[in-house]
Formats: sequence, structure tokens, C-alpha cells
Amino acid sequence: MDQDQSSEPLSAIQRLELSKRELGCVSSDVASLMGTTDHIRQLVLLLQQQGSVQAQQLAQISARVTSSGASDPMAPSPGPSAPSPALPHMPVAAGSPEPKIGLPERFGGNPEEVVAFITNCQLTFDLQPRNFASEAARVAFAINLLTGRARLWGTAEYQRLSPACCSFGAFAAELRKRTIPLTFRQLLAEVIGMKKP
Repeated sequence: MDQDQSSEPLSAIQRLELSKRELGCVSSDVASLMGTTDHIRQLVLLLQQQGSVQAQQLAQISARVTSSGASDPMAPSPGPSAPSPALPHMPVAAGSPEPKIGLPERFGGNPEEVVAFITNCQLTFDLQPRNFASEAARVAFAINLLTGRARLWGTAEYQRLSPACCSFGAFAAELRKRTIPLTFRQLLAEVIGMKKP
């Protein structure tokens, strides 16, 4: 009986040691889960912030469509017109990356494509405000996408420090003016207007 009593405390001690090790493992697992939970909470907060920003952008776009009186927002405009002004700067959640988007198509001077080119550049600037924080960066980006005669004109304007290169808005207006040909009626109106005393 003496041996039985001595083996019982030993197995109890062994069980206590085993329980202690298991508790250590469980404690480590709980700590790991708590760290994961904190990480998931941070991700959820970031997603909520991004969702809020997107909801604001959608509301502003919806308000613009409604206020413009357009019956079909997807209907093409009747002809070349000035691009809509840039969306107001939307706050980008701190630390969140800007969306990766493709480059706008290059522009070689085709009058039918000038408005789309300018609008696509503006969309790029709106979606990546940190990458295009300065007007100089925006103008340089647009000039880099020009080809042919349009590129010759753009680089010449840039090298001579033209006022058209002071801001993207000025650059876009000058590009539009030099690209979209005057219709005969517009030309006639200008000539008649110049002859008036």
C-alpha cells in the first residue's frame, strides 16, 4: 500500500504539470487570438472609413447628375464640351493605399478624343490625389501622355514656361482650344464680331 500511495501523488504531480503545460499553450493561443482580433478590428475600421468615403463620393456624383437635369446619366453628350470640374478632394483614410489604375490612353491631337483625354487625366488625379498633389505633376503627367504634334506642342509649351503649364486647368483649356477646330459658323461669328465698330 505504501507503493500505491507514493505512485498516486506522483501521478497527481504529473497531471498537474501536464495541466500547467496545457494552460500555457491555451494562454498562448488566447494571446494570439486577441492579437488577431485587434488586427481584424483595425481592418474593419479601415473598410468602414473607405465605405464612408465611397458613399460620400456616390452621393456627390448622384447630386451632380440630379442637379444637371440629365434624364439619362449614361447618355453621351451631344458633342465636345468642357469636362466637368474635378470632384472635391475626398479624404483618403490615413495609411490606406490609393487605388491602382491604368494610364489614360495617349493623345495625339484627334479633336474627337480631347475631352475624353482631359477627363481621364482628371479622373486619375481625383483617384490618386497624393500622387498628383501639385499642378506641376499633373501637367507633366498629361504632357507625358501626348504623342505626335500634340506632344511637340506640349513639350514646347513646357520648355518655354508657358502660362498654359501653370495648372492642369490652364493646360487643358489651351489643349482644347488648339485641338478642337473652329466650325465655319464659329469662325464666321468671330470674323463678323471683329469687323463691328
